[in-house]
Amino acid sequence: MMSKRKTKTQVGIKHQEMENYSLAECTIKAKVRMLRGQLNPNFYRGDDTRR
Repeated sequence: MMSKRKTKTQVGIKHQEMENYSLAECTIKAKVRMLRGQLNPNFYRGDDTRR
């Protein structure tokens, strides 16, 4: 499920940040992350597959 590269603290902080966004901002951010992942696969390693 979660990436093994991140510690629980990092995942928790990231999850809290996600909750602060509205749904639209979450979707836009996810799309941007996916596009960046396509351009540079090593930039977000396995992050965009979770959403």
